[in-house]
Amino acid sequence: MPVQSFIEEFLPSLPTGRKKDILSSRDAFKAVPASASTSADIFQPLIAALNKSTKHKSRAPGLVFLNASTRSEHPHERGYMKPHICCYASSHLDLVQCSPVSSRVDLGYAELFFEVKPDVSLDFFSDPHPTATAEDIASHEFIVQHEDPQNRARADRSLGQHVAYVTEILARQNRVFFFSITMAGAWARLCRWDRSGLVVSRAFDIHRQPDLLCEFLSRFACASDDLRGHDTTVEVATTEEEALFKKAITEHVRMQLRLQRDALDKAIREHYEPGHVMAMHVHAVDTTNANRAGRVQRYLVSRPVTSPLYLTGRATRGYWAVAAETGQVVFLKDTWRLPDEQEGTIVAGLYTAGVRNVPQVLAHGDVYSEPLVPGGKLSRTDELLRATYDAFRAMRDALEKDARVHRDISVSNIILVREEEGAARKGYLVDWESSSRVDDKGFSLDRTRTGTWKFMSISVVNASPKPHTIRDDMESLFYVVLYCSLLHLPHDIDDPDVLQTFIHQFFDHSAFLHGALRGGDSKLTNAATRSWTNRVKFASPDLQAWLNTVMDYHSPPYHLKEELANRWTNPDYLDAFWGEFLRDRTLPQDDRVDHEIGGDDADR
Repeated sequence: MPVQSFIEEFLPSLPTGRKKDILSSRDAFKAVPASASTSADIFQPLIAALNKSTKHKSRAPGLVFLNASTRSEHPHERGYMKPHICCYASSHLDLVQCSPVSSRVDLGYAELFFEVKPDVSLDFFSDPHPTATAEDIASHEFIVQHEDPQNRARADRSLGQHVAYVTEILARQNRVFFFSITMAGAWARLCRWDRSGLVVSRAFDIHRQPDLLCEFLSRFACASDDLRGHDTTVEVATTEEEALFKKAITEHVRMQLRLQRDALDKAIREHYEPGHVMAMHVHAVDTTNANRAGRVQRYLVSRPVTSPLYLTGRATRGYWAVAAETGQVVFLKDTWRLPDEQEGTIVAGLYTAGVRNVPQVLAHGDVYSEPLVPGGKLSRTDELLRATYDAFRAMRDALEKDARVHRDISVSNIILVREEEGAARKGYLVDWESSSRVDDKGFSLDRTRTGTWKFMSISVVNASPKPHTIRDDMESLFYVVLYCSLLHLPHDIDDPDVLQTFIHQFFDHSAFLHGALRGGDSKLTNAATRSWTNRVKFASPDLQAWLNTVMDYHSPPYHLKEELANRWTNPDYLDAFWGEFLRDRTLPQDDRVDHEIGGDDADR
């Protein structure tokens, strides 16, 4: 996008009364070298230029630019790195500077950031010719393809690092969008990120056109919070509201998890960070009100139980929330979506139709009546198989009573709920926004591929043209049980590296083939030969028996093909087996084991 068009499209004009507060752009960045041997040779003089001020004028009033890259215990290791320059509001400066370098507070308060590479050859974007036609631009390869392999690798890493910073900032802050600036030598690009992707400007030389960067920064500095990208429906809760939140959450954690003393305090900290309680304004349809009137409701939240791990998409956060008016603890889902059928409407319809084990919707978007505990918090074999059976019954009810398949069965979407004091926790099936109606043959009307990669069925993960059915969801549910069992229940794989390899190869492996991301080779092999699941023996004979039986139902070995025919095509068989299994067996009640393992799975 042309630079001036970018600035005018995304930022308001500088108010007339503020122009007197802005330094001239003339020679603003003359001390910044055109290229250098290190990034620091570029960003250190750039920081000085950005922070330059006189008694009455500055480059960006109310903002401060700091070197964030050195505020890390391991500043050159992936996962620990921070942007070269972070921009903060002056009012937040003490909070950042007083935080330990091991924290990521910098990204929690960043208003924008600069990422700097020492030479223009390391730019990871390539502009079309200034006179290019629309057809030329449409076919232009915007991601630069360096001929030199070393430069190509460096550019790829640089782009990936930039995306990683933005992803973390959007996860830590309540944002609608975010600005960043990428520098390659003295050439800059302006970037605007949101959950649909990136808009980036053409490159410009800050020596020859310093006015462009200065205009962008001055407009940004004088813009309101919402025009800087902040979600202004979220604000800091009052002291009284924080006290209400802490009391209500403490009582509910005690009831849901039955914990005391240190264990209770630790569980509370998963939902409550002192001094960090926010109030969210939710414009919601009250489903408990006969006239379904819409109104703005205020909910108090602190630490999310689920956070977005990717830049694009729905970016779902889930909170234990407290209704400010009543003190009731609910589950609040904060997500981006297309303006089609809201999930709250879907779930309310399922609940009204009598579908078991879905939450009651108090209001949407989206507020559930029960505080929900992620399925990864299961405590025993008994709870795993009962909670997933509850989810299976919800799947069956939804198909029979609402002609709907879920299409995203995963660990995160099976939630544990203690409905009343003294009762066992149940499994609720949530996150119905990817669900679809089915035709009279049970085929999904929505033919797009969706779901959580780890748990997709063999057909779905391999990009089969066959429409999604409840059989795909049943297979995904089996993978949820296997995955949770590998992570949290006793078995004979003692080596963390072996376990990590098993999980990666079985659940995560993918390859881009024939124009689509595909996977499932290990799942397919295991269905035919059990070559993967034969590598692990679980301590519970009952769990082992359940896994073996469900695998035989899904893909019978040769000698059982006739006996087990139709066991998977008709869910009645699995329902009957599973229900009888739970009635007849006494399953382990307290056998959770947190196996040592690296990667994202360690936090599940």
